Amino acid sequence: MPSYFIIELDTTSPIIEVYAPRYTTNNITNKITIESNENLAQYQDIYIIDSKGVRHDYTFKRDSDNTYVGVVKFSNYPLGIATIYARMKDEVDNFSNVASASIEIKENVGLLNLNIRDYERNVEINDLMIMDFEMLNDKALIENYSSTQDLRLGDKQTEINIKDFDTNNIDEVS
Repeated sequence: MPSYFIIELDTTSPIIEVYAPRYTTNNITNKITIESNENLAQYQDIYIIDSKGVRHDYTFKRDSDNTYVGVVKFSNYPLGIATIYARMKDEVDNFSNVASASIEIKENVGLLNLNIRDYERNVEINDLMIMDFEMLNDKALIENYSSTQDLRLGDKQTEINIKDFDTNNIDEVS
């Protein structure tokens, strides 16, 4: 009597999706998630192409059997469209599709508070702009900027606080 057996191989590729914000600024920390319809192996090929065509490779944390999560801050990226690409493998080494998502990196906008005061009516002008952006050399950070104008004398005073990352000192510039 002949004996036989049937071998069934999994040759189906996993289907993955990339979940990322549609836009961000260069000082916001962004959570990016990659999900699959089946369990994934440890293999991951994740990278971002910035608006100037430069590739940035990433390794994400495995959150569950079919999910990887990464935290990305675009502080050294140029403004414009950055595209994240991901390709994974399932547990039997089938490659997934190449999934992508585009993220627009916009300029960081500070917070502006404006108070107006007329001295005849006991009112003054005071504006405060808080900026949180890194300098090009990544050595200093403008902590805040404020400007006050005296309506009676026409004097204007401006104050800028700069934090030096190397020494952690805060310098005031007027």
